[in-house]
Amino acid sequence: MVILGFSIIYSRYVPADSKPAFIVTAVIASFFIFHFVIRKNPRFKSYFLSPFNFLSAKYASKTSYDIPIDLMFEKTLEVLDTTKFKLVHADKERFEIFAISPISWKSWGENLYIDFTEENGETIMNFHSVAVMQVQTWDKNQKNSEHLINSIEDSLTI
Repeated sequence: MVILGFSIIYSRYVPADSKPAFIVTAVIASFFIFHFVIRKNPRFKSYFLSPFNFLSAKYASKTSYDIPIDLMFEKTLEVLDTTKFKLVHADKERFEIFAISPISWKSWGENLYIDFTEENGETIMNFHSVAVMQVQTWDKNQKNSEHLINSIEDSLTI
């Protein structure tokens, strides 16, 4: 949002015949539009998680559970229905979930990539939250992780 605002201000106060102002504004606007067009496509996971994508803030966490991987996958899907996150894609064969968070006054939304692996008899949930077009999220990515993990743990409590 800051980058888009900067480009609008930059283009407004620089003379209209200035090509650099137009080019800077066009490039920034193009990245912004590109990110929103590909946002809901699970095939772009590697793009959003790439360390070379400096336009998107990223957060990753790992949580282990003593629950079988297939049951944990189903439980996470069940919990996602009760949260603010919207499920976009789930792959039961690869134990991968792709969800998004809504746009808010703090962010343009985040992509949530969740996958499960088994290690030493435990199920490991790998969680990634990626801001769509922000380099700063004001802890929104971490709060997404905390919200999902707390919701899962609450649902497991008897």
